[in-house]
Amino acid sequence: MIKKQRIIVNLLFVIIILKLFSLSISSSGLLNNKPANNLLANSQDETLIEADSCSEIAQWDNNYGDPFDIFVQETLMSKIAYVALGSAGLIMYDISNPSNPKLIGHYIDKDGDGIFQVIVIGKFAFAIGGEYGLKVIDVSSPKNPRFIIDYDAVGDLTEMVLHGDYIYGRTWEVIQVIDISNPRNPYLTETYTKIGEGNINGLRIKDNLLYLVCNEGIEIVDIQNPNYLLFVTIWFFDVEIYCFDFYGSTAIISDSSEVRFYNISNSSNFTLITNYLDVRCYSQSILVIDHYVFSFGYLGFICFDVENPNNIIKANEFIRESGYAFFGIFHDEFIYLLDYFRGIQIVYIGDLTIKPLSAGKIITSGSTRNALVQDDIAYISDLAGGLEILNVENPSNPKLISRYNEGFSYYSSVYLEDTKLYLTNYATNAIEILDVSDPATPVRISSIQDDIILMWIQVDLIVKEEIAFCLSTFDYTPLTGGFLHIVNCTNPANISILYSILNQTVNFYDICLMENYLFLATSEGLLIYEIANDYNLTLISEYSEISSLIMGVTVENDIVYLAARDYGLIILDISDIENPNLIRSYNTAHGFLPDNGCYNIFVE
Repeated sequence: MIKKQRIIVNLLFVIIILKLFSLSISSSGLLNNKPANNLLANSQDETLIEADSCSEIAQWDNNYGDPFDIFVQETLMSKIAYVALGSAGLIMYDISNPSNPKLIGHYIDKDGDGIFQVIVIGKFAFAIGGEYGLKVIDVSSPKNPRFIIDYDAVGDLTEMVLHGDYIYGRTWEVIQVIDISNPRNPYLTETYTKIGEGNINGLRIKDNLLYLVCNEGIEIVDIQNPNYLLFVTIWFFDVEIYCFDFYGSTAIISDSSEVRFYNISNSSNFTLITNYLDVRCYSQSILVIDHYVFSFGYLGFICFDVENPNNIIKANEFIRESGYAFFGIFHDEFIYLLDYFRGIQIVYIGDLTIKPLSAGKIITSGSTRNALVQDDIAYISDLAGGLEILNVENPSNPKLISRYNEGFSYYSSVYLEDTKLYLTNYATNAIEILDVSDPATPVRISSIQDDIILMWIQVDLIVKEEIAFCLSTFDYTPLTGGFLHIVNCTNPANISILYSILNQTVNFYDICLMENYLFLATSEGLLIYEIANDYNLTLISEYSEISSLIMGVTVENDIVYLAARDYGLIILDISDIENPNLIRSYNTAHGFLPDNGCYNIFVE
């Protein structure tokens, strides 16, 4: 994978992480399904667990992180995929049956080093991705991988390719040649500094020539003698080079948007044959397999037939609904497509006269956003991995029952009423309804998507008698906004919006229902609405005396509990609901941070 590609994707991740961080502090957590509380407001339960005595029982960690590279090794007994997950290390999957990959091993470095690329030769895995240089891991038993050595004499490598008994690794301007004939004792045999301008962004090897992919051109190096690399020439093209490969006398170049084909039979005059642009699948990397060229982009890949250089044609495509694909490898009639948000999709391309078929998935990444538990079943919504349903009868050993991940499955909140599971999808601005009467096979009943509905990552959802109250906010300076939609879901085949509140200046953080009243926690205080029979809302009272920055709200009997971000706990008496009265408050906002009060509240 080329360096420029990583930089762009990393910048994208930084933006997403900042966005998630700014919103996560206002998450509604498990308050979607708020249990009844029979305790009196002034009582005290002596059996409550002291917070200091709480300890972790278990955690669900099936999602390990974002995939950066994959290497597939086939033996007489099995086919194993080695997936590099950055700081999450290396995981091994048995993919003998592509439709049912099985996790068999996980390697985490003792020093916390990340792994961003991996090559496996026999019983040894060679990894790069940190200051350790080249890492060697014994994978003779994939269930029990063992560290062998960090060979740091070669510095921080960003990419490597294998040729014979040598690994050619690159930094920004230097090629390091490493002899791995003895995997337990690698050593540096040659260092080559590029002659042309610019940094090295990628490597290709064909025959005994090493091609250095740079923005300005392709520098060619003779590697016939690994101990003495010789500069051959530089190919220049009329475009900024993002990635490069070639077949015969045809060079294929991507400039990160379109893929271009050049005739290179005349080394002094390269000519453009044709170019191709597909806005659904901007070219991020390219791969040549026989006389086919695969151009990988955000939503999949486009396949070209280049056997006749004078008549290059589009042969096929594999385009998905969502994701962020950037890279793929080929092994034994399958393309392994890496997706930063989803993991790895296995695509069968053995017969390119038909549409490529999805054969299976390895889901490695995810971002859990919301969860609820009922009758030993946990429902977990995920911004990347879709919906996961777990058996938590034994809390110390949660087990996956099923996973629902169809199309744009970016779920931010989840709510269960009877056997219907309601999900908010922030990517499609839709409320999806699943039948989970059999948790092993969730089935979509319907979904509502309307131009009026707006959802951000921070979403709260409550369903009462098949009426959904969907709350969303965008708390990301300098943009703000709150949205509340009341949706009629009584007829799943024809669900519709009953009422909406859209406010572009006030953030909505939490919601609670009591009889025919709706309590809304906002950046301007607590708002209390009366719900009419037709579900129109009428504001009847509000509270913002101690704090106007209310992040969480829970109502039990005639008592309202508020979590104030810049203060702490506020307790109100609403026996006269039009005139809320303060009962008690507790200031937790101590220290130098301005927003270290309370962000959420749960009462049991």
